Amino acid sequence: MSLQGGNQRGKIFWDEKDRQRLKTILERTKGTVQLTFNFMYGPEQPNNNSNNRFLIDWIGAFQATKKLTFMANVDYAQEENDPLNSGRDSQWYGVAVYAKYEFTGFSGHRSGPSISMIKMG
Repeated sequence: MSLQGGNQRGKIFWDEKDRQRLKTILERTKGTVQLTFNFMYGPEQPNNNSNNRFLIDWIGAFQATKKLTFMANVDYAQEENDPLNSGRDSQWYGVAVYAKYEFTGFSGHRSGPSISMIKMG
């Protein structure tokens, strides 16, 4: 499940004034902004339908120019009776900030060894 939206100064819903502010910022920077929120809740342990895991994932991207994009990703999760934590409740989080620059006009190319896939069985 994915939910896309935005939040400013603690408001859940944007009004027309907020939309105009964002439009002005984007026009000044000539960039685009994309925000993605993902949420998960429910049992994830094998053979167990009662210990729930909660996860929220936020991804933000700002395309500053045609070739330069800045991105950030924040995750927070918790799990009840985690078997990897001696049956105690667990929580974890992560943050990543990075930039992508397209050096050529081709998208999707990478360096490194060639990988072949084979069918097993």
